[in-house]
Amino acid sequence: MSKSITGSFVLSNGSPVSNGTLYLQLSQNAVTTATPPVQVSSRIYSIGLDINGSLPSGAAILANDELSPSGTYYKLTVNQAGGGRVYGPQFVTVTGTAPIVLTNFTPSNPVV
Repeated sequence: MSKSITGSFVLSNGSPVSNGTLYLQLSQNAVTTATPPVQVSSRIYSIGLDINGSLPSGAAILANDELSPSGTYYKLTVNQAGGGRVYGPQFVTVTGTAPIVLTNFTPSNPVV
């Protein structure tokens, strides 16, 4: 019960984030809305980007519309190869029909 995500990251100068890493951390522990429900921790998804800054085929996460309570979100950051952060943190919600494109992640302004 997860949804596939697609897309790529480029720097402001148009260069791809080659071999970088996308990190998504769930805001809090949650429960899936599937039957039977499953407890989900606020784990960090670490997804390697290819030479073009693209997510690999098959990349997937539990979307916020698959989780309870409502109001969960992800903290998104992107690091370049070697570890330097090039994007984020940005708080986003991931919802909709799969595959979900990175540019369709909805910015969120949670009270933290």
